[in-house]
Amino acid sequence: MSKILSKESYQRLKEEIEILKKESRREIAERIKTARGFGDLSENAEYKEALDAQSQLELRIFQLENVLREATVIKSSREGDKIRLGSAFEVKNLRTGKKQKMVLVSFNEVSPLEGKISPESPLGAAFVGRKKGDVVEVEIAAKKQKFQVSKIIK
Repeated sequence: MSKILSKESYQRLKEEIEILKKESRREIAERIKTARGFGDLSENAEYKEALDAQSQLELRIFQLENVLREATVIKSSREGDKIRLGSAFEVKNLRTGKKQKMVLVSFNEVSPLEGKISPESPLGAAFVGRKKGDVVEVEIAAKKQKFQVSKIIK
C-alpha cells in the first residue's frame, strides 16, 4: 500500500537513510571491530550486541527505502478551499458542539494529541477534499460521529 508523503517528509526520510547508511553503519562497524578484539566470538556479548545492532540498522534502512520506493509524494498545501495534505482546519463535533483544530499530515508526522492526522486514517480520509461547511460522518471507537468543517486555515 502506497504511503502518502509531503515533499518535506520524503526529504526527511531520505536524509535519515543517508545518516543511517553513512554514520550509523560506520559506528556499528567500529563496535564490531572492537568487540572482535575481545577474543572468543562464541562467548563475546559485545560482539553479539553489535551484530544485533547491525541487523536492526539494516532492517530500518530496508523499511525506509521501501516506504520511499512506494510513496506517493504530493505537494503540501496550506491554502485553498479544500482540505488536502498540509491543510490546517477546524471542525465542530455536531453532537458535543466542541471545536477542534486539525492538520492533515504525512503518516510519519501523525500526532493525534496535537491534532495531526493522516489522510490514511479513517478520520483523515473523511476530511480529504472537503470544504468549509461540509459535514462528514466517521466511526470512532464504534460510534458514529458527525463533524462539520468550520474553517480551513490559510
